[in-house]
Amino acid sequence: METSVILFFASVFNFSLGLYVLVAVRQRREFRDFGILCILIGIWDALFAIPFIIQSNTLFWARVMTLPMISSPLVLVRFIYPYVFDKGLSKICNYLIVIGYILPIFGFSFTDFFIKNATVFDSKLYFESGFLYDYFVIGGVLSLFYSVFVLCLGFKRRRGLDRVRIVYIAIGVFMWLFFIGTFSFLLKYFGFPEFNFIAPIGCTIATAIWSIGIIRINLFEISGFENLIQTNSIVAKANIFIFRRVDSVSYQRALFRLRKNVVVRIVQNFTHLQINSELTTDEIYSYLANSEKSFIPLIFYLQKR
Repeated sequence: METSVILFFASVFNFSLGLYVLVAVRQRREFRDFGILCILIGIWDALFAIPFIIQSNTLFWARVMTLPMISSPLVLVRFIYPYVFDKGLSKICNYLIVIGYILPIFGFSFTDFFIKNATVFDSKLYFESGFLYDYFVIGGVLSLFYSVFVLCLGFKRRRGLDRVRIVYIAIGVFMWLFFIGTFSFLLKYFGFPEFNFIAPIGCTIATAIWSIGIIRINLFEISGFENLIQTNSIVAKANIFIFRRVDSVSYQRALFRLRKNVVVRIVQNFTHLQINSELTTDEIYSYLANSEKSFIPLIFYLQKR
């Protein structure tokens, strides 16, 4: 029962995140694919909980719950590839993945080539898989390795805050790789398939990490460095910490431009008040000290590179 409750909340989270992304940022292709990916994971979580609630037709539900994830490797690659290379995945790659991976698994997903039998015992799902299920898991793991490779290329090509965004994406991908590779493949290979329910929960943690980037620090848009400095939150501090580690040169340049703009703004305000007001020098100092406007940096100081 506890397993089904956890999976239910994971499903609600992924559904909500996916709908938010699709509705709020429909104009970007990479957002759309990420939103679809979140919804697929939400469906996977919900279907994964059914065998723990309905004690009959376990084999049927064990087969059904994998269906949303058959398309996930393609959607994952379509989500990451455009961000790094600024262009969509080629039609040839899309067709090859569909023909060589998605269609064969869908076509035989309700046969013994995929899952032979399944049962729930002691709140754990046990099942015996066929070679096509292994093909399904291996394909998913390979898509994750490919995503890591693409992100490594992107890390070399990008600078500044773009590298910070890639770090957040990479953390989520590694979370996927760990949980799917460990609980859907390795433990099953060593005779412990009953722990496979941890995989969808782990994937939810990965999407939660990505959601931090999308909702809190605006992962896919150029967010000004000044927002990081001015925001006193754990996310902003973590973002600054990562920025300093992954690209110290760009960080120092951005910090210099920030300080320079603060000085420029103060000098401009001081000169304006000295010429156009009757305030004394000490009164101008007091005014500037109490005015936040003097310390707001210009939004364009961090140039896109």
